This record gives sequence, C-alpha cells and structure tokens, in this order.
Amino acid sequence: MDKVAVAQSFDDAASNYQNHCQLQQQVGSKLVADIEANGIILDLGCGPGSVVRDALIARGAHWFGVDLSLSMLQQARGHQQANPVVQGDVEALPFASQSFDGIVSNMVLQWCDLNRAVEELLRVLKPKGRFDLAIVIKGSLQQLCSNDSGLLRVNDFPSQSLVEQALSQHVIEYQLAVHTETYCYPNARALFSSLKGVGANCSDKPVTGLKGKGWWQQVNAMLEAHRLDEGLPLSYQILYVRGRKL
Repeated sequence: MDKVAVAQSFDDAASNYQNHCQLQQQVGSKLVADIEANGIILDLGCGPGSVVRDALIARGAHWFGVDLSLSMLQQARGHQQANPVVQGDVEALPFASQSFDGIVSNMVLQWCDLNRAVEELLRVLKPKGRFDLAIVIKGSLQQLCSNDSGLLRVNDFPSQSLVEQALSQHVIEYQLAVHTETYCYPNARALFSSLKGVGANCSDKPVTGLKGKGWWQQVNAMLEAHRLDEGLPLSYQILYVRGRKL
C-alpha cells in the first residue's frame, strides 16, 4: 500500500471524519471495554481520537496518539492542547524502546506491513505491557464484491493466519477473536460517502475504465440485493487481538 496515498486519503477525510465513523466508534468501544487503563497508553493510528481516547482518559489512563495523517492529528488536538499527539508511521515509531505501558489500535494495522508494525509496537511497549488491537481482515466488505462482474475492487485485507504469523515471531501471550461488525446505510450513495468520509476509499486495486450511469445502476442493483430492513449492510470481519508482552 502506498503510504503517501494512504496519508492523503485520510488527510482529505479528516474534517468530516466524525460524521461518518459510526462503525469505527462501534468497534473502538468494544476494543477498549476491558482494557486495563493504567499508565501511558499509545493509540496507534489514533485519527481524531474520539471514542478510544475519551474512554481511556475517563478511566485514568494517560493517552498518547500517533497517526500518519497530519490533518487527523489536528482534529485530535482540537481545542485541547493537552492531548499529546505526534505524526509518525506505525512501521517506524518515533519513540524510544519500552516507552509505553499499553498500546491500542482500532482498525489501522490492515494498512500496514504486519511484521514491521508488530515488531515496532512491541519494541515501544514495556515488559508486561498489554496490547489491544482491532484489525480488519479478509472477508470484509463482501457486499462490494458479491459477484464476479469486476464492478468494484476491494483491498486484499490480511488473513487471520497472516496476523498470527506476525505475532508468533515474538515472546508474547495473546488471544484472538473474530467478530462480524455491520453498519447499515439508507442507500448506496450514503454507503460510499461513508467509506470516503473515513478515508477508507484508498484501494490497492483501483477500478479501471469509465464509471457512467450504467455502471452506477449495476452497482446499485448489486448492493440492493443485500438490503435488510435496517438498510444496505456493509460488513467487516474484525480480528480482536488482546495480549501481553512477556
């Protein structure tokens, strides 16, 4: 994945991110529900902060955010200069080793080289420190590629086995759980606006060719075939990783 393109995509989404991140908030709430909020906790790919930051601070943790997108960090600071954030790459964190008591990451590591990201997060984590991660994995966004028409392209998200392979190279203990997280939209335009609004429209497999009225009608029909009473569903397979550095 092109890091410059990823950063630009999230920069473009920063100003309206909070209007479209309902699913990210849903996952973030589950991620931090049982976290031991002790000491300094690093939020990898923190974005504007929001649910994860507020929950950890409310429970007494010292929250620290890092993100590749400068515009997202500006949103995270907001009017509260007390929110410590720094621009940085998860694969090359700008911190000394053993700096943090805990690490969280909400729907971010799927954009990274997992081996490098896991190595870095464990490098900056103190011994006995805890890490809690939510990673989008293979099988997500199936409603966007439910046929072989080639109308849309979806990123090749990492498989659970690939995540396990990255974790298994280190002296840690961890538990894994996969949950399907679904959010419904009133129509196709709202669904795509939401993807763009959270910066998730950056694809490593761009669609080629012209996208005219006929293309849109086909895409709309494909999505409508999945409609539920609540609206058009978009589902993510989320791998929750909860562990500790030994």
